[in-house]
Amino acid sequence: MGRIRSLLIPGVDKKLLVKDATKLMPDLARRRFISGGASLGALTLLTGCDVLDGDSADRMLAQISFDSSTSAKTPRAKAGAPPATEAEKSIPTLDLSDAESAPDGNIYVLRRSAPAVIYAISPAGHILRTIKISPPTPGETPNTFHISVNRFALSFWDEKTNHQSLVVADLQTGRRIATYSDPGTLGPTFACYSGNDDAFTFLNLGEGNTLEVIRAEPR
Repeated sequence: MGRIRSLLIPGVDKKLLVKDATKLMPDLARRRFISGGASLGALTLLTGCDVLDGDSADRMLAQISFDSSTSAKTPRAKAGAPPATEAEKSIPTLDLSDAESAPDGNIYVLRRSAPAVIYAISPAGHILRTIKISPPTPGETPNTFHISVNRFALSFWDEKTNHQSLVVADLQTGRRIATYSDPGTLGPTFACYSGNDDAFTFLNLGEGNTLEVIRAEPR
């Protein structure tokens, strides 16, 4: 006799998740979602996020909240107006693969734009604030970031020169605490940041394809 697979998701109330997600949607999307059945499966198709635990449920709500806020800021075309340009059509996207949880209970997500934008998102999926960080050196683009204690470290990388800058800032206010420069000796794979001793960890592929762990500290 076949066994019935459990449909319970640890730490997630599916009915409450669908309810919270519905509240975050813009009006038109909400009406379509409700008329289509308003289920967790529909949410998964809508966002592309699989809900496996509480953290992934928070990421789904964050994605819906971000999509709603950006669509609300996009102006609607008026009758007889010229077609929108490509720049006007483009809506910023949020890559939740570059997200980290913080001690304050929120999720912080990096958007690689100019300037770099970090979104603070509550467990309910609401965008609480945004932090904007400009690259210290022209030509550098946001690479990745890591959170430690009440700080974050954001790396910027220049593909042409292999130059790298690291910005350390306050997690709550975005106030820049320090900026460090690397001529390319550490490589672009910024893996970890420790705010207690202000240390940065990088991964690099060495001779014989061996993995090198590089710990860097300010001079």
